[in-house]
Amino acid sequence: MSKQTDLINIPDAITVSGSNVGIGTNSPVGKLSIKGTTASNENSHVTFENTQGSKVFAIGGGKSGITNNGFSIINITDNNAPLHIDNSGRVTKPNQPSFSAKGSTQQTISNNGSDVVIEYPTVEWNIGNSYNNSTYIFTAPVAGKYFFKAWFMLNGGATSWSYSFLRFVVNNTTSNSEYMHNPRASAYMTMQGSVILDLAVGDYVSVKTRNASGNSDFTIRNDFRGFQGHLIG
Repeated sequence: MSKQTDLINIPDAITVSGSNVGIGTNSPVGKLSIKGTTASNENSHVTFENTQGSKVFAIGGGKSGITNNGFSIINITDNNAPLHIDNSGRVTKPNQPSFSAKGSTQQTISNNGSDVVIEYPTVEWNIGNSYNNSTYIFTAPVAGKYFFKAWFMLNGGATSWSYSFLRFVVNNTTSNSEYMHNPRASAYMTMQGSVILDLAVGDYVSVKTRNASGNSDFTIRNDFRGFQGHLIG
């Protein structure tokens, strides 16, 4: 008996139909067709494992405990799906590093002309825990392109300073700056900026400002400031 005949005679497991092979199906529609049951376990998935790693990964339809629909890449060991494509083709990557933080109390920027880290202590979300709300620094967990956005509102009209900056700083080196001149108006002003940065693992990003050419302090308003970022890829 040939090996092909042996495979044909394994009931409910492997079927050979012409040049197509089916696992879990008697009617394979492709060169290899795999059909499982529901996503109550990983029986409907193809699993990958090696002897050196501690994680088991799988690809297949649905995900245990989440949905029977769509297509997922699954970390079986930790029971999460790093990537899922639903039936409408929408792709989600719930583990993608991302954060959003904002201010809480008023911050005073002195008139000594030095760069000062803007404080964003209140975390709205922090996927991957790469943002530190004590140092106000984001540290890249993986190499890649990252998008960042930051803004703040300051009381400019009540003080006598000439100009200020919003700076995205990587490893204590300025990467991108936005400039604002004080119009000497009795009003609050908002400065904002965004940037895409190419970061290596361990690179760290903060947002700084400066009270330049002034003879008095200015203040950044309570929660009228924000710092956000995420991994593009």
